[in-house]
Amino acid sequence: MNEGIKTLVVSKKISKEDKYIPGGWLKKLYEAVDNPRDKAYIMFHAETGLRVSDIVGVKKKGGKRLPGVEVHNIDWENNRVYAYDHKKDKWRWVYFPEKVRSVLKMYLLYRQKAGIRGRELFYMSEKTCNRVLKRWCKRIGFPYADLVGSHWLRHTFIRLSRRAGRDIKAVQQNTGDSVKTILEWYSELDREAMRQELDEKPLI
Repeated sequence: MNEGIKTLVVSKKISKEDKYIPGGWLKKLYEAVDNPRDKAYIMFHAETGLRVSDIVGVKKKGGKRLPGVEVHNIDWENNRVYAYDHKKDKWRWVYFPEKVRSVLKMYLLYRQKAGIRGRELFYMSEKTCNRVLKRWCKRIGFPYADLVGSHWLRHTFIRLSRRAGRDIKAVQQNTGDSVKTILEWYSELDREAMRQELDEKPLI
């Protein structure tokens, strides 16, 4: 063997632009989840693009926990929620589609029947969110189930919004990121988009 030739080692790490759940897998995920809380959380997170800390709250130094999305801040008539951005220390309206509205309604009815009361929409920690998503991703056979985390749902919202051709301002409104940051996401092609681009637009 020629010692001057180095063996190519393919990294098993996944790049930032591929840390999301493609549309086909997301549909399978929605269809597979039969737990009311888990389904409501996964769909709400993926369809709003919020940070997980803004959904379930964040633990501060000293053990104090700041709340996430609260039920009384949901505007059902306009399919939106008044959410607090813990990172930027400000409030904003975040919108969700009709299908999420119906799932949230079913989840809250389930909570009521189970005697679960409280202001917060989800009584979960960020670690629990990670476990929930990982468990269901494994259930459907998602190839990156061992690597997936709750932040992937935020990335999924951005990636699939790009693919759907959504107005960048609408994406910026929900995520709370700057237009510049969203443009960076929009400009980076993920693995699936690259394959599609080359297959659908051959050189000759």
